Amino acid sequence: MKVTLLVNRFQESDNQGCVKVAYNIAKYLGSQVKLDVIYDNRIDSFWKNLVYDIFVLPMRLMGKKSDVFHALAPEESIAPLCLHKKPLVTTIHDMILFEFPERRFVPREYYKFAAKIAKYSDQIVTVSHFSKKKINKYLGVDYEKILVIYNGVDHEKYRPIKTQKDKLIGYLGGLGRRKNIETLIKAFYILKNSYNIKHKLVIGGTGAEELNLKKMVSELKLGRDVKFLGYIPEESLPAFYNSLDVFVFPSLYEGFGLPVLEAMACGVPVVVSNTSSLPEIVGDAGILIDPTSPGDLAQKIYEVLSDPSLHNKLCKKVVKRAQEFSWEKTAAAYLDIYKEVVG
Repeated sequence: MKVTLLVNRFQESDNQGCVKVAYNIAKYLGSQVKLDVIYDNRIDSFWKNLVYDIFVLPMRLMGKKSDVFHALAPEESIAPLCLHKKPLVTTIHDMILFEFPERRFVPREYYKFAAKIAKYSDQIVTVSHFSKKKINKYLGVDYEKILVIYNGVDHEKYRPIKTQKDKLIGYLGGLGRRKNIETLIKAFYILKNSYNIKHKLVIGGTGAEELNLKKMVSELKLGRDVKFLGYIPEESLPAFYNSLDVFVFPSLYEGFGLPVLEAMACGVPVVVSNTSSLPEIVGDAGILIDPTSPGDLAQKIYEVLSDPSLHNKLCKKVVKRAQEFSWEKTAAAYLDIYKEVVG
């Protein structure tokens, strides 16, 4: 069987969710199918992505023969649909732009248009039951046509490593508004002033709100205790997670939440929002909080940090829960879908 994967970029050292999923699927499918990956690692902006999707990708697909095409994002499904390349499997990770339209008008409307086109694929796959409900709501796709395949984690890379802890509370991800970092900073202020903790807060990632967040930290006089790390390379992530006493993810909306799963695989207790896909991913291994309440977040973080018995219990539970997710399982589930749509 020949499978053609469509993704804008394809490289191991990339933290973008779609790219990470594509790379790991290919890694574990390569020995079982004849794999062809179409990508362009020069894409680093919306406009380059737009030109690639509409003009470059259709040209590269001209005359391309494959048993199944798999678009790892809705926009990559436009070209094979227009060229009537069949069968086509499309992975839709989330419906964020339908509920949190943070992007500028043109990118937002293009990606929404792409999602509406992608629903005509032979098979729609998404990464959580939460996202499945949202796809049904916004695109009108029947539940029967939407299959849930969880993302995985590389357990050889992301695993507990014995290291000297530096009293750190950590976050990793984008710095857009829906990531809710303001609430995390407010909670940290409460932790410093009401609970007198000695920990520092480290924030990894980049985003549009970074300057505003740094200004907020300065106004709260937290500059000595909050550090913005910027982009953290893929190869440095295991060490980052393992340096933390607790990983906090107060996001308002997630289609899956890969950083949470990676932190869990490293044996780090996680405190996450009780919204969207996150309760589904952490199960009973994580601590759930109201993401609109800095006080609730501060209290739950303090409970984890101040109770050694609870902390040790959570360290074990998150590793056990993370073992239920693997890229081998993800790739095997996709292989079953390929066989079904081809058959």
